[in-house]
Amino acid sequence: MTSELENLPMCELSIHDDSGGNVCLISQLPSKLRCKLFNLLTKSMGEMRLVCKSWREMVESWATPEHLPEMYSIHMIEKDDNAMSIRIAVHKSEQACFVHLRSFAKQLQEKSTRFYTGISACSFDVSYGSADFHRLSSVISTKSESVCLSRSGKPFGHPNYLNAFTILLGTFTRISNLHHWGHYVNEENAKMLLDLAQKFSLKMMSISVDVFERDALAMAREFLLNLSEYVELIKIKVYDQSMDLAIKKRDLNSCDGTESAEWADLMLAMFERRTHSIEMFTYYVDVFSWDDLRRIAECLMARDQPFLFTTYMHEKPQAIIVKGLRKNTIRFSGQWIVSLFSHPPPPHIYVRYD
Repeated sequence: MTSELENLPMCELSIHDDSGGNVCLISQLPSKLRCKLFNLLTKSMGEMRLVCKSWREMVESWATPEHLPEMYSIHMIEKDDNAMSIRIAVHKSEQACFVHLRSFAKQLQEKSTRFYTGISACSFDVSYGSADFHRLSSVISTKSESVCLSRSGKPFGHPNYLNAFTILLGTFTRISNLHHWGHYVNEENAKMLLDLAQKFSLKMMSISVDVFERDALAMAREFLLNLSEYVELIKIKVYDQSMDLAIKKRDLNSCDGTESAEWADLMLAMFERRTHSIEMFTYYVDVFSWDDLRRIAECLMARDQPFLFTTYMHEKPQAIIVKGLRKNTIRFSGQWIVSLFSHPPPPHIYVRYD
């Protein structure tokens, strides 16, 4: 139905009365019904705005947050204690729907932004608690495929930043993927992240975990276990903040045997819940032994459920032979990225195997 309507020339969106005269269908429709029709024509909004002044006004009246199509992404970057940078990307075929956003961004001295083919983006800074910040939620969609929260040079999120994106995301009705880069999981943000995961039943969440402090690590492990109740795919970056960035590639921090076994137990416990895919980015911290990886593979295959588990290994690959297991190993910068998965893999997951 949607494609058929979008393929109609704008002049054909009308009906004929008994005397043979034309009566404009769209302008005569009740506003609620007209909005439902516009929701099916998001890729034709640019043409519709060019028909005449009244049609342009109808489109602009329709373009409210609840009617706007899903955004490709919204990226909220903590700039300093007073402001954050916002980067919003939408599909080019639907960018005409976001006429109010474009006007808003220009008023805030929009920055130039390059993005992927088929994607249009705008970028600007906004102060916390300002009139512009409160207006922002009225010019964007309540739906986004991805939300990214990150920082600019600070170890943890400032309360103003945490409060700002909590308020902004409170207006959303649908989010599929949440990326929380640059801020380690800690007591200040763990509850907020779990609340978002539960509210939106996220398909994917990306997070960062610090293994330097034992107390913080214990809290992060508890968080990951709770997170697995709500999220299908979890991506985890493991860092040790005690290591200087300049020497991370030369000096590798390794977990001892007990810690390694604890991580393996945690992964298996997470797979017992909603999570079916885990990707561990352990480039700087050696988390698992090959014996741990073999145990994970055996236990996951015994469950007889689709799964994907990926991690970095810092030792030369060893054989993992488990009946029915699929495996892919890629050499990367002196390490090995190892993926273990079922056949078939979880839905929407594409993997190659050795």
